[in-house]
Amino acid sequence: MDFRLELVLLPVADVDRAKAFYAEQLGWSVKVDHQPNDEFRVVQMDPPGSACSVSFGVGIGDPDRDPVQGTHLVVADIVAARGLLVDRGVDVSEIRHMAKEGWRPGADPDHRDYVSFADFADPDGNTWVLQEVGHPAGTRDAGQPRGGRQLPEDWDASYDETPPWDIGRAQAPLVALADSGALDGRVLDLGCGTGEHALLAAAFGSTATGVDIAPTAIEQARAKALERGLDARFLARDALEIDDLGETFDVVLDSGFFHVLPDDARPRLRDMLRAVLSPGGTYYLLCFSDRVPGDDGPRRIARNEITDLFDGHGFDVVNIAEAGIEATFLDVPVPAWLATIVRHRT
Repeated sequence: MDFRLELVLLPVADVDRAKAFYAEQLGWSVKVDHQPNDEFRVVQMDPPGSACSVSFGVGIGDPDRDPVQGTHLVVADIVAARGLLVDRGVDVSEIRHMAKEGWRPGADPDHRDYVSFADFADPDGNTWVLQEVGHPAGTRDAGQPRGGRQLPEDWDASYDETPPWDIGRAQAPLVALADSGALDGRVLDLGCGTGEHALLAAAFGSTATGVDIAPTAIEQARAKALERGLDARFLARDALEIDDLGETFDVVLDSGFFHVLPDDARPRLRDMLRAVLSPGGTYYLLCFSDRVPGDDGPRRIARNEITDLFDGHGFDVVNIAEAGIEATFLDVPVPAWLATIVRHRT
């Protein structure tokens, strides 16, 4: 005989306030909101993907009982789940995981099930615990790649035909940044390819520079600038060595550069950005996310890889938002992260 958990009853002082928190901030669906009279009202809400609901209202349960403590919400990616809630204005604790030596900050590096946690509370003090179970990295064989198996060894040769990243226009998330006025001042485009994002910045009046290791791509970028009547500089060189120019920039754009780097090159990227970004300048990073299925092409990037590399190392990761990257071989964008990373002023 099955005993299915169907409903958790929460004590709340203000039903409308509780409903707004769970629906608008947590994104839960309203299954029932029934009020036949002034003495009775029941609201039932469903967490995304859950077979169990929560309920609160008027005339049900004891409104004076203590808040419900420590109800667990299982998530496959605790970093992404916490980031989503923080973006919606929920006050979520920092992530912690249990190691042999006790509690340690951050998610478990191996993403083992039932090891990583974070907490938050609703306006009435009912507390919830995020617990990571079933993260893709936790079930991956140690030797399985995170992408990168089919990346070209000769980047210039990839332009013998149209490469999959060269869609002939700027990526939509970066167009939105330009429309918002974010691409202002001196703009550097890392791994610029045929120049669409540097040209986007130039079209908005910025002083734009694009750099790419493939001379053929740079030639095409220069031809585009001439054809469109835009003033943009394009340099054929290794983007990781751009700091030897001795120049600084207000904005650095990265559409698909970070996710082709091997792990051991990332500290060099961070050092280079620290040198070329003006104090208070912003690095906008658009990369494949770990929600992309399969392992061909660029490496899949987890949110914590971005925060671990930059936070506390001269930068603040201000936001990591879900986004998409278009490619020539797909009709829909590939799941991606758009990270906003600001260099410290001192």
